[in-house]
Amino acid sequence: MTLRTKLNLALPAAALSAALAAGYFFYRFGREEIYRVQEERIAAAVAGAERMAAEAALAGDQLMLVDYLADLRRSRPDIAAAFLSWKDGAEKEIRGGRPPPGAPSAGRPLTRRASARGAAVRLDFSSEYLEKERAGLLMALWRNTAKAAALSAALAGALAFLLSAGISRRLGRLSALAADIGAGRFGSRASIGGSDEIAAFGAAFDAMSAKLLELENMKKTFVSSVTHELRSPLGAIESRLALLERRAGAGEAEKGDYRRIRENVSRLSAFVTGLLDLARIERGEMPFSPGPEDAAALARDITDFFRPRAADLGLRLEYSGEARLPARLDRELTAHMLTNFLANALKFTPKGGSVEVRAFTRDGHLVLEVADTGAGVPPEAAGRLFEAFYRAPGAAAGGTGLGLSLCRRIAEMHGGKAFYRPAQAGGAVFGAELPLNS
Repeated sequence: MTLRTKLNLALPAAALSAALAAGYFFYRFGREEIYRVQEERIAAAVAGAERMAAEAALAGDQLMLVDYLADLRRSRPDIAAAFLSWKDGAEKEIRGGRPPPGAPSAGRPLTRRASARGAAVRLDFSSEYLEKERAGLLMALWRNTAKAAALSAALAGALAFLLSAGISRRLGRLSALAADIGAGRFGSRASIGGSDEIAAFGAAFDAMSAKLLELENMKKTFVSSVTHELRSPLGAIESRLALLERRAGAGEAEKGDYRRIRENVSRLSAFVTGLLDLARIERGEMPFSPGPEDAAALARDITDFFRPRAADLGLRLEYSGEARLPARLDRELTAHMLTNFLANALKFTPKGGSVEVRAFTRDGHLVLEVADTGAGVPPEAAGRLFEAFYRAPGAAAGGTGLGLSLCRRIAEMHGGKAFYRPAQAGGAVFGAELPLNS
């Protein structure tokens, strides 16, 4: 579950829980307030009757109190009955006129008494009416609480969506920046605004990326300078060894020593050349001049060039593919890439095996690939084959680990990609998929 989904679920849930808790306490306090208001209203009616009884007794006018009680019954639907006794006389019920339609009965009345100067009043309050009134008020309270909870959840959902969108977008930028750094694309920036912890984290990431780019440029400059300085003396040593090897009077043992030294110097020179080419590609200094080419003819020419070498190794080398493939390529770099693939295939295919060079189109792309019947690549090494200096377990000695990395960079310069896959009948297939119009 993503962080955005968690926030979208957690914030509304938290808001709803808070609203329900607030609603519970609000209901309790509201219920107590309803009871209090009813009690105050009953107390006010009793106090009014007691005050009027005192005034009527003082004036000696019983009718004054009778009229007051009658008016009170008419105006107060919660009063089911009113009774009056005057100076120890019999208790008489005071009628308030015709009761309103649907007026509740007294049921089990709530009785309150008031007396003053010999006048006694009894008021029976309708329990049915009071309970119905409370039920209506509590129902309204519940409805309002539910509406508030629903509104709080909706607002929290909207807030969660906006908040999670902002957080996930900023974290997505950090994730993309981390992926760029992991892939060696230093100097990228997340550019996360704000003043919170995520913004501080993004600023630290940007600073790290900038520093890594600075170090990477220093490394490339150093490698380029060193390899460039090594090429000239290595070439001079190799030429001098060739002369010593052909020198008259040199014995076979001495010539063999010179030859082995020259082979090692040649391998070192090839490594330095590959390292220099890789550094030039990384620094954007490798000449890249794509133009209209026939990719099929280029693949056939390289196959024909390597056919004698394949025959010496006891291998069958063939070309299969389309007769003509117009494409826009840098001929020299593409030939270098295909030569690397083919040289590796010949190196790792045992005697009696076969190597096949293929050129065809697929989904609007040019595909150049070399398939062999060798031992293939261990599954655990497949993901690192195109890394610089990486050599798969069991690889023959003498490799530099730069060839496939150069092939990947050349394919990327054309806007394509290099690939590897196991061959169906065993062995390996290395190749590149390039746009027809790079």
